[in-house]
Amino acid sequence: MSERPAPKEFSLADEERVVRTYACTRFYRLLGPPATGYLTVTNRRLVYHCEAKSLVGRSNTVVEEMPLDDVGGISSAVAVSVNLILVAIFAAILFVAVRLALAILPDWMTSWVVLILLALPYLLGLLINKGVISQDLLQKTTQSLEGNPVWGYLRRRDAQFYMGLFHTVFLAVLLLGAGRVAFESRLGVGLLGNAFLIAACLWVYRSAIRRFLSFSLKVTARSSHSAGILIPGQGLLQVLRGHGAELRSLWASPAEDAERLVHELGALLTDVRLLGDLGLAKWTDEPAPAEA
Repeated sequence: MSERPAPKEFSLADEERVVRTYACTRFYRLLGPPATGYLTVTNRRLVYHCEAKSLVGRSNTVVEEMPLDDVGGISSAVAVSVNLILVAIFAAILFVAVRLALAILPDWMTSWVVLILLALPYLLGLLINKGVISQDLLQKTTQSLEGNPVWGYLRRRDAQFYMGLFHTVFLAVLLLGAGRVAFESRLGVGLLGNAFLIAACLWVYRSAIRRFLSFSLKVTARSSHSAGILIPGQGLLQVLRGHGAELRSLWASPAEDAERLVHELGALLTDVRLLGDLGLAKWTDEPAPAEA
């Protein structure tokens, strides 16, 4: 059984070995790379850890741990949690924002031509993801942009980031288009027009929340010497607090290993505690064999 390196956020004790590490949460930031929270299982401890750089370049770290033998119960989930109060607040904010945007912005900025152009990047991205647009054409286009300093800067972000950005712009375009239909058509500015725009706001909320799943994990302790580990899951008020990204990762969206963690963690901890070295051999992530 090969040894797995210890994460840089914490050190291993004597005879302590890493069994498996899960990328369980990811907090996306407007400035700087996303902060990823990891849950690492060793043969002695269960550790949540995350490191992120602040806006001034300083590395901040959060580590929460508990002894493996002290694990009492585990509750985990990857799901969408809908709060009706937040739905109402969200729809009201969008409604007021659309009304203000249509009243303040110049007519050309909310014209159908501009709205369609703004929606095109997301629609093209969907066509690429669905295979309607050839990947060869996409590769040739990106190759032609090599050497361009702007393209070099844009490549620092992955496709998932840009699709999220394009999706946000697309939803804003839909709201502005719905506002124009509601107040510049026969629907008028009365009750029917307001109802149409509110329905559009609710649809946008329903569409947007699909992209913001919540990962939660609660590991309770048998004894009073440990507080356990708690990852509350996504919450609007918690995310808006003034903590650094490393702490806000506790309330972040699920990362790529979140669902795998939900399915495996209970069995992993049981095998490691009861089977000893056999459990370690079963669950330790082995490196891929080198090609001949």
